[in-house]
Amino acid sequence: MRRRPDGFLTPHQQALPGAPVRSYAGVRDTDKGRRGRAMRSGWPSREQLERTFEWMLTDALAGRGIRSCTGLDDDTENALWAICDADPDGPAGDRAELVAAARRAFAGQLDGSNAARWRENLARKIAERSARAAGGAD
Repeated sequence: MRRRPDGFLTPHQQALPGAPVRSYAGVRDTDKGRRGRAMRSGWPSREQLERTFEWMLTDALAGRGIRSCTGLDDDTENALWAICDADPDGPAGDRAELVAAARRAFAGQLDGSNAARWRENLARKIAERSARAAGGAD
């Protein structure tokens, strides 16, 4: 089975029973008789999230983009996309600031502050919509 230079297998090769696949956490697993990619069950652990973040950060810095369904929250993914969208030939300080912002966003995911801010924004939007609906019903 020929591998691509980066070690990944083609989707067809990944579907073969027993083929090694790269899991959502950036770790190589072996497909135990199931067809397709290994599926996770439950929430990723802190260690899995840390590995995934470092893997996605490496891909972002290389300009390869960000994968979906990694377990990273929206704030962290948006910060990683900002790195991808930044000019690779631009000032090094700009990229360093973006990497620092991505690390802060990821720290917010780990400590729960991103989720708390998201819940507060959702509650505010619901309250605003309820107030508009109540005001329009008069």
